[in-house]
Amino acid sequence: MSGSEMPQPRFRSLDGLRGFACLSVTLFHFFSAFQPRLISEQSVAPYWISDTPLGIFYNGGFAVAVFFVLSGFVVASASASRKRKLSITVARRYFRLALPSAASAVIAWSLLTLTAGTLPDVQAALTHPWMTFVLAHDRLPNLFNAALEGGLYVFVEGSSLLNNVLWTMKIELLGSVAIIAIYAFVSGKARITLLILLAVAACALGRPEYSAFMAGALLRECHAAGRLTGSGSLAIFLFAIVVGSWTKGFGDRIGLSLPMTFALGEPHKFWHTLAAVGMVYCAIASVPISRFLSIRPLMFLGRISFGLYLVHVPLLYSLGAIGYLQFGHEGPLELMTLAVLAISVSIIAGYLFTVIVDEPTISGLAKLDRLLHGLGPDGRHTRGRTGNLKTPG
Repeated sequence: MSGSEMPQPRFRSLDGLRGFACLSVTLFHFFSAFQPRLISEQSVAPYWISDTPLGIFYNGGFAVAVFFVLSGFVVASASASRKRKLSITVARRYFRLALPSAASAVIAWSLLTLTAGTLPDVQAALTHPWMTFVLAHDRLPNLFNAALEGGLYVFVEGSSLLNNVLWTMKIELLGSVAIIAIYAFVSGKARITLLILLAVAACALGRPEYSAFMAGALLRECHAAGRLTGSGSLAIFLFAIVVGSWTKGFGDRIGLSLPMTFALGEPHKFWHTLAAVGMVYCAIASVPISRFLSIRPLMFLGRISFGLYLVHVPLLYSLGAIGYLQFGHEGPLELMTLAVLAISVSIIAGYLFTVIVDEPTISGLAKLDRLLHGLGPDGRHTRGRTGNLKTPG
């Protein structure tokens, strides 16, 4: 086994970075729903803060790019460190995404059903573009179709009317499968060359979201080869902060119009992807940044990040909207109170989703994977070459 095939340690800092990114997405959707002038995607005249580095704390487009780069790194690390049947690995990745996704769609359906009586009042009071979009339901599907939407349709269509964050599931699956296939069939310098070519091709085709997966895998290759030394971390980190804070239309607002793929601030496109690569590099290679991202609050958010990501939007457009109608619209202090309550409830719900749905899904799929590959709990084969159980000694 070559050096590039050695198992990779789990990076606490990457968990922390994932937690920060998920909190950013949650804030992004809260402001999209209840204070859209903070979000350039929802307002033709956004507040000035959107064009400052402070915008990185709620820039959903950059956060999604970080998710994609992290997925590329993690999937590549897993694919390099253990050899599995391709069909089983792909199926495991699908169900790892699909089962929690389906559960979140059921939760969204349940919340919409329970709060259906308030929908006309919410639609009348919240005419913001994002809320208008997420509440545009002529008729809710039945429970079975809701689960089917989250567990299957989003991976085909790349969108969901019940839980709009599920648009990323198709990209996550396709990007992950591409990495799994590359690591199954290509090795050495040919693998690195292919990753670079695919990253360039994805950008050329206007889909830098997929370049993010390739870039994450390339970071894994560089780390395995001992080439992530932390050199230039401060400059790269500052670059990632500045570019990652750019929001939609930033280039136009400063008089620099470019094609959409390369437009400054275009969500999860070229510049956000490049900044996300820089941020992940710093999280791995820079000791001070890695140490900061490994603090307990961010680690906790990293643990529940998938659950928080999947449940926060249904909570915002149901319970959050009711809270806005009751008191959140009355002034800045009331809106701030609503924000604290909404984020807190989302974090609690994300934790519950993690321990009830997400972590059991991971452990269950891991057990099934070991069973299908004839492995014991320690990862060693339980059967000999002839298929008979090995005896002690």
